[in-house]
Amino acid sequence: MKTKSRLLGLAFASADLLIELDGDRNIAFFLGATPTPGMDLSGRPLASLLGHASRTIVEGLLRDVKPGLRTAPVDILMACGDGKVRRARLSAFALPDLAPAVSCALTWEGPAFALEIPQSAPLLDARGLIGRVRDTLTGQPDTGDLAFAFVDVPGLAATDDERFLRAASRIEAVLQAVSADGESAARLSPERFAVLRNTADTRDLASEVNEAGQAEGLSLTAAATQVSLSRSTPPDMVMKALRFALDGCIRDGAAVRPDVLFSDALRKTMQEAEEFRALVRSRQFELQYQPIVDLGTGAAHHFEALARLGGSTGPAATIRMAEELGLIEGFDLAVAEKVLKQLRQPGFG
Repeated sequence: MKTKSRLLGLAFASADLLIELDGDRNIAFFLGATPTPGMDLSGRPLASLLGHASRTIVEGLLRDVKPGLRTAPVDILMACGDGKVRRARLSAFALPDLAPAVSCALTWEGPAFALEIPQSAPLLDARGLIGRVRDTLTGQPDTGDLAFAFVDVPGLAATDDERFLRAASRIEAVLQAVSADGESAARLSPERFAVLRNTADTRDLASEVNEAGQAEGLSLTAAATQVSLSRSTPPDMVMKALRFALDGCIRDGAAVRPDVLFSDALRKTMQEAEEFRALVRSRQFELQYQPIVDLGTGAAHHFEALARLGGSTGPAATIRMAEELGLIEGFDLAVAEKVLKQLRQPGFG
């Protein structure tokens, strides 16, 4: 193996970009991964690629570099064009034989990002998300296939560090950009988010959130899960399942899997709704009559028909479910029909 090739391999094992600065601190030579692919750095002053803070740091490093010694690495932001920058670690080495040139090695710390935090609609809370989902499912038929994504970002709320606050703002912009209408992302807790999104959008939410953290120098470990919504599922059932899942997230925090809660709640709701429809169709419920007494005379004024659905518990929970899913009208008619049939029976009452 040629010595030149070996040295080049060793150099790129420890750096992404190698540059040589001439005595005027212009880039005389570069090799490796530039801030953006195809970017020509030849002849450009290094200072022109740096912001004020990074320029001051690099000027101090180059001023103090000693022949034959490598400097300690410093963190900088290098311009990439289009208002974007890229975070990097830079170290320098002055080889006496090449004086006054200085060799620099850069290692990229994450992808390019916009220096300014993108503007976005504020995140919703749980109640706001429920309302937005209801409006979307009932009033916007052309939104395509939808899904709920739940995103956990451990450590995001652990400190008041300005970097974390800025990262949270970047994450907010990322989630709203992915949401179905640009306004359907919510923050359920300091470290948990939910997004109503189109299934055709295949962006990796966890990776994009982690990149938002990298833009502020943070190593986040976001995790995302997703549950698809079937267009054949009635919106009322989706809403009931979503409320159950969000209540669990708020109540139990990181101890629950919101995607599992939602899927289980939706499955259970659909099963209960079908069982209730079958009960109404077959009229498999009993009626009991409760007298309403005139307190003045002690005589029965009329009777109230009460439905009994079987089982060891009362019908209250089932009736609430039927009311919430819009099934109660059919049940009311079935009760009235059964009462009238009994009233027509000879000797009834």
